[in-house]
Amino acid sequence: MSGKDSVTCAFAISLTIAVLLVGVLYSVFAISINSGRIAQLLSFESRMQDKAAAIAKDPHASNVDALQSELATLTGDRDSLRGQIYYGKSEDWGLGFVHCILPLDGRCFHRNASETNNLYLAMASGALGACLSLLLGFRAQATSDQPAPRISGNVVSVVCLIPLGLIVGLLTLYLLRGTKGALLTPLSEVVQIENPYGIAFACTMAAFFSDRILSWLSTLVDRLPIKKSP
Repeated sequence: MSGKDSVTCAFAISLTIAVLLVGVLYSVFAISINSGRIAQLLSFESRMQDKAAAIAKDPHASNVDALQSELATLTGDRDSLRGQIYYGKSEDWGLGFVHCILPLDGRCFHRNASETNNLYLAMASGALGACLSLLLGFRAQATSDQPAPRISGNVVSVVCLIPLGLIVGLLTLYLLRGTKGALLTPLSEVVQIENPYGIAFACTMAAFFSDRILSWLSTLVDRLPIKKSP
């Protein structure tokens, strides 16, 4: 391998690892914040039910006023959390794109609605799937006894496959969110699509097999009947 080819190969691998690290950070922040919101909301709902049941059990108890006050507080906290789930945390809306382009500040994900974080998660998971495919390709190329292909093709693969992974990740989320009925029945038994971990798994696996999926879609489009103009 020539010196130029070595530099090109090292650049392709370094770029893949850099994208991998950024994708991991995006995934960790998005999953942890969305999962935390879901767990906190369930906790509020459970505690509210307990307070309401205690009040209903003995409406004339001496601690009813305290229970009602606690229930009102929990209701306000729950509604505030629902606002964060739907619209993000208002205190962090002032954070700009430049500050948040690298996922180093958790407030950048608190400012987002949970569905916005899911979109970021889908793209990050798609990038992770593409990076996994690339790294396996680099490893197979390094350990193969066959003559190595042109090294400059590695850079082309990285530049093309990572954006494809982002797109396939988004397409997977669109499919999971937008398709109803029998089509998702087999998938829903394996992947919990309302869980951020389920979204991350589905998007990563779809991006890992993006070449085959896109090839299949291309073949499917080619087979569609085209109405010819008279």
